[in-house]
Amino acid sequence: MNAISVLRGQITAGHAVFTEAVRGIAPDEWTARPYAGANLIGFTAWHVPAVQDWALHTWLRGLPELRTGTALAALPGINPPFAPFGMSLEDADGIAAATSPAAVVAYADAVLAAAGALLDGLTDADLDAVADTRTHGTRLPQHQSAGYLEEVDDMYDMPAWRVLAGPCFGHVRDHAGELRTALAILRARQ
Repeated sequence: MNAISVLRGQITAGHAVFTEAVRGIAPDEWTARPYAGANLIGFTAWHVPAVQDWALHTWLRGLPELRTGTALAALPGINPPFAPFGMSLEDADGIAAATSPAAVVAYADAVLAAAGALLDGLTDADLDAVADTRTHGTRLPQHQSAGYLEEVDDMYDMPAWRVLAGPCFGHVRDHAGELRTALAILRARQ
């Protein structure tokens, strides 16, 4: 086994856990806030593939997110004019209201395929490379807001393996657990 295989397995497993959680969200739950100050369920769900997309495309390679230049941009709510984090609560609420579980799962599926394609082109030695994230991460207008820049401040100079391990599977599992907990809170109130 090599590191690429481990990363591929973790990203694939995280995707399965995440999409299972999202597929079980009812429409009234999608735009619900589980507790005061929390993000709406739908925003948290959108945020997961959006962060993976950002990490794979923008942060590591200096490209626009996949959601901006493909058929994904036509899915309702998938391509707001924001980075996947660092926006206001009002803007995050707007994303939840504009999208749906089906659109987010389609987005997550496309990001998983892009991750697989990226991993196909890497060797274990490539995983120690450090991308020019100081340039990559701020080239596009949506990556220049104060909230975004504050969020990425401690992420510069990470090797590729750390970016793939954090935003691409550790983060996914964290939010899948958050979604399950938030849904349990909402459902316990009914």
